[in-house]
Amino acid sequence: MSVRRAAAKGLGLMKWHWFPDNLLEIAQAEALEALLFVAQQDEEWVVRYSAVSGLQSLADAIALIYPEGRSQIESQFAQMATNDNNWAVRARVWMAQQHLQANSAVQAAMDEAQTSPLSATDWQMILDKLYDRKGQERMVLAEGDPRRYRKLAVSMAQTPDPV
Repeated sequence: MSVRRAAAKGLGLMKWHWFPDNLLEIAQAEALEALLFVAQQDEEWVVRYSAVSGLQSLADAIALIYPEGRSQIESQFAQMATNDNNWAVRARVWMAQQHLQANSAVQAAMDEAQTSPLSATDWQMILDKLYDRKGQERMVLAEGDPRRYRKLAVSMAQTPDPV
């Protein structure tokens, strides 16, 4: 029981950023398929509970690149929220649904904020101008910088002391 429970949760919590790009979508699709199967079919409530937790984490990971998978997860949650015979599993599903709704709202707000009237060329020109300005500022030495007093030090070293 505990091995299946840990595996169900672990599938959703995998370090997806470690996967090579060419295998990422395949691995996430396989994890989704396995977690959906466990959430629907497993007899033990603790394993289904962990599958919900894994599906929640997986939904966060695939939200942008695989929206069909996220909608499969959401429909599975909707079905489990009304049909699962264990109240602990239902409560975990409700919590996962709230989490996904909150993340959807945050993502929508970020998408709205990220739209920009500037093109990539405009941004590149802005960056170039900023780097030019930074270079010009670096030419002016700050107060107290010893390089600022180099000429003074050289002139003092060249004049003999009147002793």
